Amino acid sequence: MPGYVDFFLQGGINPEKLSLIEDAVRTHCQDIELPENPVAVVLKDADALDRVRLGDLDARRLRLKHTPTLIPKAEELMELTNNSADWLKVWHMGNAIYKSSDRSVR
Repeated sequence: MPGYVDFFLQGGINPEKLSLIEDAVRTHCQDIELPENPVAVVLKDADALDRVRLGDLDARRLRLKHTPTLIPKAEELMELTNNSADWLKVWHMGNAIYKSSDRSVR
């Protein structure tokens, strides 16, 4: 993760949390039902939500109780950005969808 340290720090990440983030990124693709690292749990659910693009999202595999409420938002983001190669545009659209979401699931 050394190449991304400055990126995370500029984004306001607490330097003490960098090892937690590094562990989550390293372990999120492992077949662990419920990782001990809370960041890895969120990352696994985010990856699962991204499966709307492939048409094979299985809501039963989501780990956090509120994640299923985000499925419509994942579908909305996919529809808006499906043919976009502009990652900055995708980021802004995702941020707008997030800001418009129900605050109780944040």
